[in-house]
This record gives sequence, structure tokens and C-alpha cells, in this order.
Amino acid sequence: MPGIATIAFVMCVAQAQPAPSADIQSVSWMAGHWIGVETEDLSEEIWLPPAADGMVGMWRWASKGKLRLFELLTISREGDGLALRLRHFRPDLSALEETDKPFVLPLIESAPNEAVFAGTGSDNGPLRITYRRVGERLEASVEKGATKSSFTYRLKK
Repeated sequence: MPGIATIAFVMCVAQAQPAPSADIQSVSWMAGHWIGVETEDLSEEIWLPPAADGMVGMWRWASKGKLRLFELLTISREGDGLALRLRHFRPDLSALEETDKPFVLPLIESAPNEAVFAGTGSDNGPLRITYRRVGERLEASVEKGATKSSFTYRLKK
């Protein structure tokens, strides 16, 4: 059960930072096939270029030669801004989370080559994903939970 501090944080993120007015072209820099390898882990993310009013992406994680997790993602219009939607799946394509709905993370900050999405994650705590393009590299920083545990995927084309 989330604590008062967690609820307050989520409400502040949702209310204090209005969604930037953006269209799908403002995140087109994310398109591409991105790969990161660390020790025995493979992280791979693919974003298709914008089409109509959205983008579609896929992320997979393999460790020690075995597929561990898939993530399907979309970025599309949500009100006056954009939102990232995502769902996790096991290698057999069964849903990882019990919910039948995707996580919805509205775009809360946007700059050239940077997009920040924030909302509620699988633990009902805050979830924040920051995508940043640095040259031929894509960084995806994930911050989650009341403790704000974080990790960054560094991927190359």
C-alpha cells in the first residue's frame, strides 16, 4: 500500500508539471535500433519512426543467453501532450503484471533530444523514464518507487 509521501509525490508530478505541448515529431529522434551489452546482459530497444499520430517500440532483455523479458511501448497523443504506454511480457508472451491495462506515463518535460515521462508503476509507486539522445547513443534512465531506485540503459545504434 503506498504511503502518504508516495501519493503526494505522484500528485505533485501530475499537477505541478503540466504536460508540454508536443506532437509526435518532437520525439522522432528516438527512432532506431538500439543495443546495449553489459557483461552477460543484452538490452535491445527498437522504435519505429512516427506514423500517423504515434510511435511503436519494443524492448527486450536477455541474460546469460536466455530471454528474460519483453516490453511493448507506444507514444501517442494524450490531451494536449504525449504519453508513453507500456506493458511487460514474459518470454512466452504472458503478461508479467496482473493488470490488463498498460502503464500510462504522460510526457512531463521535453527538450531537444530529451523526453521525460512520469506516472505510476507496477508497485503503485512513482515511475519516471527519461530518454536522452547523445550522439549515436540512446540513454533510458528509469527511476521507480518511493525510494527512487534508478538505473540507466546505455544503448548504441
